[in-house]
Amino acid sequence: MRFYFFYSLFLGFQLDLHAQALPSGSPGGGSNKLAYLVETLVGSALERAEADPALRPLFQGLRPLIGDRLGAQFGSLNQGVAQALSNLPLPSPASSLSYTYNQALGVYVPSQQSLGPILTERAETIGKRKLYMGVSVQRFAFDRLDDVNFRSFQTGVPLAIPFGQSFVIPGLLQTDTTIKLDVNQVTAQFTYGLTHNIDISYALPVVSTSMTVTSQGILRIGQGLSVPFEKIQVSGSSTGLGDGVARVKARLLTKPRMGVAAAADVRIPTGDALNYRGAGAVGFKPFVVASFTKGAISPHVNAGYQWNGSSFLGTPSGREKARLPSQGLLSAGIETRLGKRVTVTTDVINQIVRNGTSTVLGGAIATEGGSYQQFSFVRKTHQEVSASVGVKVQLTQGLIVSCNLLFRLNNSGLRAGVVPFGGFSSIR
Repeated sequence: MRFYFFYSLFLGFQLDLHAQALPSGSPGGGSNKLAYLVETLVGSALERAEADPALRPLFQGLRPLIGDRLGAQFGSLNQGVAQALSNLPLPSPASSLSYTYNQALGVYVPSQQSLGPILTERAETIGKRKLYMGVSVQRFAFDRLDDVNFRSFQTGVPLAIPFGQSFVIPGLLQTDTTIKLDVNQVTAQFTYGLTHNIDISYALPVVSTSMTVTSQGILRIGQGLSVPFEKIQVSGSSTGLGDGVARVKARLLTKPRMGVAAAADVRIPTGDALNYRGAGAVGFKPFVVASFTKGAISPHVNAGYQWNGSSFLGTPSGREKARLPSQGLLSAGIETRLGKRVTVTTDVINQIVRNGTSTVLGGAIATEGGSYQQFSFVRKTHQEVSASVGVKVQLTQGLIVSCNLLFRLNNSGLRAGVVPFGGFSSIR
C-alpha cells in the first residue's frame, strides 16, 4: 500500500527538471564508438524503464537528470584509457643482437654480452647498415581504474527530485556494474643502423579492442518507492591500426663496459582513439640510456619525459578535446646471460603521470540514511609502477624468440594485473 500511495502522489505532481543535454554528434563517427559505450548502456536502461507504461511518466522526467549524472561518473573511463594508451610499453626495437666493429678483423661481429632487454632500452646500437625486424604480441586485460575494480563495483548517484516549484524529494540511484576491457596489440618493428652510432626505428601496431559493460540498478525515491532496473549488457569491438612510434637513438659514449645514449620517440596518432586503439594525440618523449656490463650481468637505466597533445579522450564526454597529462619515465633492468643462447631479463618501470585525473571510489551517506559509494575525481601527480620478467632464446644465428610477463605493482591509473608478451626478431 505504501508503494502505490507514494507512486500515486508522485504522478500527481508535475516534474520540473532541467538538465544540460550532452552535445549532439561526435567526431569521427557515431555513438557506436567504444568511447560512448557506457553512455549507450545508460540510454538503453532508461529506454527499457520508459517502455513500461506504469513507469513511463516517472522516467520521462528523470531521464535527462539520470543520464547526465551517470555519464559524468562513468566518463572518467575515457580519461583513464587515454592515459594508458599514450604510453603502453612497447618492446625494445633493438632488443636482440648488437654488432660492433672489430678493427683486427675488419668486420662487424655480434655482441656476446647478452641478447638484450625486452621492454626497455640499452645504449648499444645494432651497427651500420644492419636491419632489425621483429613481431610481438601483447594482451592488456584492464581490470582496474585507480580505486575501481572492474570485476564488480557499486556506486550511488543522489538525486534531488523537484515537485512543482518548492517541494523536493530525495532520491538515490544505485548501480552494480562490471566492465571487461581487453586490448590486444600486435606490433611490427623495424630498426636500421644509419651509422655506427645512430639507429632509427619504427613500431607499427595493429590493435584489437573489445569492451563489455554489464549493469543492474535500482532507483530509490524517498523511503517508500523502489524501482529496479533490468540487467543490461552492451558490448563492442574494433580492430585496426594503432598509434605508430618513431624512434631515433644516438650512442654518445662507448667504453668496454659502459655505454650512454640519447633517444627520442614520436608517437603518431594513426589509431582510432574513440575506439580505444590509440591516444588520439601526438606525443614526444626524449630520454637517456645508460648501460653497463660485468661478466654475465648487464644492467641499464632509462630516464625521460613525455609531452602529449590534445585528444577527445582527454574529456569525460569524448566530444571535446583536452590536453593529455605529461608523463615522466624512470626504469631499470638487468639482463643475465645463461650461456650463449639464453638471456633472462628483469625490468622495473615507473611512469609518473603529472596532474592526471585519478578516480576515487569512496563511501558516503544517502539522505535517507542508507550508505553508498560515489565517484570523485582528483587531479594529482601519481606513479604507475610495474615489473617484468622474461626470457630470450637464440634459435639460430639471427633469430631470437622472446617471452615476458609484466606485473603491476600498484593500482594507480588504468591497469592490467598481468600482461603477457611473446615475439620473435631477426637482425641482418
